[in-house]
Amino acid sequence: MDARTGLHQVQPNQILIRALRARFHLSQAVLAAALNTSSSTVRKWEVGDKRPSGPSQKLLNLIDRKGLEAVL
Repeated sequence: MDARTGLHQVQPNQILIRALRARFHLSQAVLAAALNTSSSTVRKWEVGDKRPSGPSQKLLNLIDRKGLEAVL
């Protein structure tokens, strides 16, 4: 939340992760399993409570470019 405006700021990662899941028709659980993380972590990324770590971000980029099969 922005202290000046009182509004929650949406980060690009939040939008991109949701869009990635929608494009490939993935649930949070399926994406989490592919990234070897928990569903709650994916949820936290999507609501902006956390950011993907370097390795997770690289895997997300790979999925974005080549599809889920690239990381399985």
